Amino acid sequence: MKDAKIHRASTTQTQAKGTATQVRAEKASQLEPPKTATVVTPEIPHRMQEQLSPKGGKPPSNTASADALWGVGTQPKDPAQHIRQMSPAERAQNIEKLKKEKAHLEDRIHRRVEDLDERFGQKNYKKRIEMLETYLTNAEVPLATRQKLQGMVADLKAAQARIDGLLEKAKTMPRGRDITPEQKEARREMAREILAARAEQRETLEEASEELEAAGLKVDMLAAVEQILAPDSGDTLAGLLKQWFAVSQSLAAYDVVIANLKRSVDQAREARLEDEKRVQIETIDRNTRLRLLLELSQQIKALALRPSAQ
Repeated sequence: MKDAKIHRASTTQTQAKGTATQVRAEKASQLEPPKTATVVTPEIPHRMQEQLSPKGGKPPSNTASADALWGVGTQPKDPAQHIRQMSPAERAQNIEKLKKEKAHLEDRIHRRVEDLDERFGQKNYKKRIEMLETYLTNAEVPLATRQKLQGMVADLKAAQARIDGLLEKAKTMPRGRDITPEQKEARREMAREILAARAEQRETLEEASEELEAAGLKVDMLAAVEQILAPDSGDTLAGLLKQWFAVSQSLAAYDVVIANLKRSVDQAREARLEDEKRVQIETIDRNTRLRLLLELSQQIKALALRPSAQ
């Protein structure tokens, strides 16, 4: 008899998971934007910059030093011209320093992401849903990814509403040794419904995490909710990301200038103008930021697969 009850509960959970996945797939197909649709946002919104700023305690360094980026004490007014005036040996030396700094930052970011991801998983379902919804409200997320995640958040909130309703109903139901067999069965059925809704939430949260990671946005999401997960914890993920962005952009600047120096003399003026357009260190446009986040996400995956030191 007990085995039969367990089998019924398992069947109910499996059916709920299958139904939830099917419903989300139908919603995603309805929400998928036309291929011609584009969203252009020139830079990170001011509200997002404020959200990523550390609060409380001593703020960590959030920008790489000018010496690390350029080999000089202060950032040059014309980075492209500064790189062009270096000797090949100086450029090679600075690039090597930047690569080492980038690898060091990626290792620190990897450890911080692991810690925050663990803390996120320890929060209750309601809190995780709230954090995911807050991130979608404030962050720059590609339209297709945003719509998928918004559909998942809607499913999570609907499942939570069912659970809350069932728990409230349970308070009014009789309990104790004197309840009838019918009342016992009603309570068992309610427990099965709650378990099925929880299984649906668990599956949806896993799908949301996979969607964020595929878009390279999981690190960005953890940075956005960092002050909720680990307030006043020293060096922040947001600060580490700012340093990593600066180093990545500096490396890109060296690549651009070196490539243009290899062009013929007749193309020198055009190359210099192109340098000045592309060498942007202080601000990062939306598409570049998303591309760099995806690159960082892939690097963190590689670090996670690295054998741990004994």
